[in-house]
Amino acid sequence: MMKALKYTIYTLLCVLFFCSCEQNINITLPYNGDKIVVSAILTNDSLVYAHITKSASTEKDVSSFEELQGCNAELYENDILKETLKENILLGKRYYISTLKIKNNTKYKIKVSHSGLNSVEGADLIPSKPFFVPIDYWKLTTTTDTLRPYKLTLKIKDSPGMKNYYRMRIFSASYNTTTKRYTINKNNDLSFGIDNFVDQGGIFGSFDDHLSRTSYFTDETFDGQEITLTISLRVMTNERIYIAPEVAQLSRDAYLYFDSKRKQVSSEDNPFAEAVVVYNNIKNGYGIVGGVADSVAVIKRIN
Repeated sequence: MMKALKYTIYTLLCVLFFCSCEQNINITLPYNGDKIVVSAILTNDSLVYAHITKSASTEKDVSSFEELQGCNAELYENDILKETLKENILLGKRYYISTLKIKNNTKYKIKVSHSGLNSVEGADLIPSKPFFVPIDYWKLTTTTDTLRPYKLTLKIKDSPGMKNYYRMRIFSASYNTTTKRYTINKNNDLSFGIDNFVDQGGIFGSFDDHLSRTSYFTDETFDGQEITLTISLRVMTNERIYIAPEVAQLSRDAYLYFDSKRKQVSSEDNPFAEAVVVYNNIKNGYGIVGGVADSVAVIKRIN
């Protein structure tokens, strides 16, 4: 009894000690002055949408960075000037938009200048479209897993001799019997997990949760091979007859950017996590110009 009482008193003293030691510490981080921030993920067969803002010191209490109006944003294709991006407001945000559509296996560069700030530029090579084929999509008739009652299998054929970076998403889809056309709803992405994919570990491995809306991985374990993935899906309605898996190939810069963003988000609520610096490929500024080549297909449920 006395031993238990002593242990209780000791525990309470430890709690009081650590609580009394808690204090707020203000850390002043070095700041090199305001710089242009460019965010542009360039996707094959799509226009360029560049979001351009201004960086801010950590001493400022800002919920979002200041959008820059009146920038001169030039788009280069294989180092040849193609056009000056046009400024426009979409859904309440300011973008600089091209009339030119992005091509596969082509290098693009964006140069941005603004009065009172140093000019910046970022460039990347748009990858080739990945080759994949959806095979089967069905509902399990007997399962205790109520979160993942649907299955999808698809094949990916990897290009040999190079490091390839992938992103996978799955969207809802529908078919119009009158027009005989498919519609893919990219505002409705489904939760899924890849059952037979071994986490490669480290920055170049798969970093999806077992049930997530986006999966990133590399070809580290299947370079140059054709692999079949088995995927478990969470589909919220029995009427989801059609789905549209999307597989995208990312440039190295785009992959590292998305990876660092994921790590930053996952460490926000962890006081013991190391600070994460978001990957940057903008010269004299901050942000990303990253290349993506996506491929999407529609598949019908077999039961």
